[in-house]
Amino acid sequence: MTKYQTTLKKLVEENGELWTQFTDIHTKFTEEPDKYRKEFNEVGEKFMEVVNKYNDELCRTSEGSGYGSYSGKLADKFIGLLRTIFPSIDEIGVY
Repeated sequence: MTKYQTTLKKLVEENGELWTQFTDIHTKFTEEPDKYRKEFNEVGEKFMEVVNKYNDELCRTSEGSGYGSYSGKLADKFIGLLRTIFPSIDEIGVY
């Protein structure tokens, strides 16, 4: 398992309730965006705070080990993986 996949697994394990909550609202939002946009944005903002924390942690370890240029690509892969799971994740905060 790659480092970004391990980080995602850690995110899910340590934040299971928020993960489930966001998964549920993401599903509802993709089916009825107008109806669920407000709730999607509220839960999504909390979710992205946690995602950013794990993304920072992932990159910090790479930068500290002398792979600074690699950390940007690692962050892209981490967010890309989240986009495959939650295709509407970039809609958070869009009104």
